[in-house]
Amino acid sequence: MADIDASFVHAWQTIIVPLFQEDPQDIRNACRVRTGIVGKSDNWERLGGLEFVPVTTRHQDTPTGDPASTRRRANLSDFARAPMLDTLDAVKLMISPQNEYTQALLRGYHRRVARTTLNALTGSAQAVGNDDTLSSVALPAAQAIANGGTGMTMAKLRQGNRILDNAGVPRDGRRHIAVSAYAIEDLLASSEGTSSDYSTLNALMTGTIPQGSQWMGSRWHMISDASPDSGSAT
Repeated sequence: MADIDASFVHAWQTIIVPLFQEDPQDIRNACRVRTGIVGKSDNWERLGGLEFVPVTTRHQDTPTGDPASTRRRANLSDFARAPMLDTLDAVKLMISPQNEYTQALLRGYHRRVARTTLNALTGSAQAVGNDDTLSSVALPAAQAIANGGTGMTMAKLRQGNRILDNAGVPRDGRRHIAVSAYAIEDLLASSEGTSSDYSTLNALMTGTIPQGSQWMGSRWHMISDASPDSGSAT
């Protein structure tokens, strides 16, 4: 019998299959963005509201009062990453990975923007005083919802809406909520999150709350824990 096994060949493909990785590009659209900044920091000027006071006598002087002016500082951070592809590699490759490298860089950029945004949301703000002194401003306790030993619940969503409503945040489609996959799992266990009697999202049909969809007064963004180099991303 001929030793045909020696002629067996391996099959090769000219397609690169990227690992699954998070690409939360809609997070940037949920933020106020200012471009063209020159400097190591950027100051954001804020203006408070005014309350009218009663007029108690005729011809009295008009009461004066200035709205509170405050300043918050955003510090610029640098991030970079570049895959290397030698020109001499091209003659040795059956595949052409340039486009895939570009797409991977774009996803990495979106992921970095999302993680930086989330870190800022859960961190402290940097206030700038009249004399340029810096101070750290934590999220007020009245605007935080205690974990209570439970995950995401409809009660917490209702409480969050009440906090925003009391703070005068308008319901004009610009409210956003960023949650983890665990929060989505918790809401899918709630009848209020899955029943068509409460919602038109049909969450059970898709197994999630679709990215960017509006529900409970906010646009939803799910941020995963996946890392492109870990087993969870395959």
